[in-house]
Amino acid sequence: MSLAEKVEREIKKKSKLEGFVTPFYEKYSIYNIPATILSIFKASVSKRDTLPKEIIKNHLDNVNKIVLLVVDSMGYKNFLIPQIKSPFIKVLSDNSTMIPITSTFPSTTTTALTTVNTGATPEEHGIMGYTMYLREYGLIANMIDFTPAYDYKWGVLLEMGLDPKEFLGLETVHEILNKKGVKSYAITRHRDSGLSRMHHTGAKILNYINSSDLFVILRKLLESEIGDETYVYVYWDLLDAISHIYSPSSEEALAEFRGFLYSYKSEFIDKLKSKVAKETLLMITADHGQSELSRENTIFASEHPELMSRLWIPPTGDSRATFLYVKPGEINEVKDYIDKKLEDKFLVLDSNEAIEKGLFGAGSNKKRITDRVGDLIMLPYANYSFAYRHRGSEKDFIMKGSHGGLSEDEMLVPFICKRLRF
Repeated sequence: MSLAEKVEREIKKKSKLEGFVTPFYEKYSIYNIPATILSIFKASVSKRDTLPKEIIKNHLDNVNKIVLLVVDSMGYKNFLIPQIKSPFIKVLSDNSTMIPITSTFPSTTTTALTTVNTGATPEEHGIMGYTMYLREYGLIANMIDFTPAYDYKWGVLLEMGLDPKEFLGLETVHEILNKKGVKSYAITRHRDSGLSRMHHTGAKILNYINSSDLFVILRKLLESEIGDETYVYVYWDLLDAISHIYSPSSEEALAEFRGFLYSYKSEFIDKLKSKVAKETLLMITADHGQSELSRENTIFASEHPELMSRLWIPPTGDSRATFLYVKPGEINEVKDYIDKKLEDKFLVLDSNEAIEKGLFGAGSNKKRITDRVGDLIMLPYANYSFAYRHRGSEKDFIMKGSHGGLSEDEMLVPFICKRLRF
């Protein structure tokens, strides 16, 4: 049995919910990556769990540069493994250690990337989904756009006075490394978004347009820092966008990824100066995978007025991890309704039970996240989803791939660790 197979077996054995894959924060999770990076640079990792040492130990000699490449929606089970024999994928996996690890819960970009950039669990950082109820602002916010969920205008919450750094209330990995004297960079397409401001405090931010210039920028950056301790966070989001529209198993998604890997090899790996390559450790992962969706398996909130009438605000979270805020005294009625009307499609879980089971990790913000995850959580079985449109109409719902839930497809992501050249 290979190391990857052993790790996958252990992850599933440790799952806290039967039929689902829950985060393995203690050992094999994207949560463990920041602590691992900090430990390599001998920065503070108190109370943080690193990946097991045997995963990275063979790649550490004479390293003074680390690149963390996060490929949004590159799922281990539904995307990477089915293509592993492809020469394109082998560009990533050759001469590397590759294992599956888990995403966070919810397995969604806002939550997962906050963990990757702070080294904190969701319970610690409090970013709990794509849309989130902010009690202090009295509204449901879109946490990608930092705006009220019903509003199309970007950055309204920033205009209202929300300061991303104060809102997060945690140091970023970049800030921690700055104290250690390590140069820290973030390469992203989203320089000025509220989410980027929150995640990249302490980093020098470089922008790219597409994968072609991304890898040219990365190569030039590393070559300009020869001999210096340097951390570079790279985030590529276009695979996620394509997968939402065409599905994660689509020819279109694979074509996008091939183009990305072509630029990775031709503009970065093949051209990087040998002296720089020898001192650089590359880590590759994803924030989450995606689950295949169809309109037939999408349950629209408007089709269940009795359920909606028992909520005091609309559903929040994601279509595959839906938080319900139930009117006082009606929790049992909502549970009964879901059990009877949607019993083969969704598991309904008490939010407090999810917190106690550690689905959001460990921390000291239980009160704050209780406000942000409601009373009940709807978790879909198989490829179902629960759609509530905060803006636009349900007729606009055309996504063929989504995430947020606890299926293997969403939760298992690769962790690849490799030296660029020995």
